[in-house]
Amino acid sequence: MDTDNIGDAAMDLVAAVCDLFETEAARDAVNAPQLQRSLSLIRELHPYSNPSEGSELPGCRHLSRALDLGEAGAAASVAKALRRLEPELAWFQNPRYNAENKGAEFMDNSG
Repeated sequence: MDTDNIGDAAMDLVAAVCDLFETEAARDAVNAPQLQRSLSLIRELHPYSNPSEGSELPGCRHLSRALDLGEAGAAASVAKALRRLEPELAWFQNPRYNAENKGAEFMDNSG
């Protein structure tokens, strides 16, 4: 995926998240101020054109199924935008996490 397409896909993701937050803010008067504040911060995001070198982690095996489920729900546009970006995503493990403090099962299913 070339840089222009990555930027377009990233902005599609930002737009989808904004739409989701706007819908929730309209439905939830109690949390609307926090959602609106988050929206104002999200709208300031710009795609980062210098991709990081990550690697696929064991937990990435769950991503396709998670996106399938997401595409069937209220966040379908977010899931579709993430799927479009999937080949370019860089995955990292938190360096403070290890099998000793999180357990082997956690390490095998996270990213």
